[in-house]
Amino acid sequence: MQLPEERNRALKQKRLAEQKQKIVSGTEQIAQGKVTNGESSVPKLPEKNRSISESKE
Repeated sequence: MQLPEERNRALKQKRLAEQKQKIVSGTEQIAQGKVTNGESSVPKLPEKNRSISESKE
């Protein structure tokens, strides 16, 4: 059984690793020219964020 501090540290490390992987993936997509127009994407963000928040509950 992990102590709360150890568990929190492990979760933070996992999230950091996930974020780093997303950055690597995004950088590769940019290098390949797979980019999205911000003007068409930004208006969709509030709904996407809401969906993500609801899926975590």
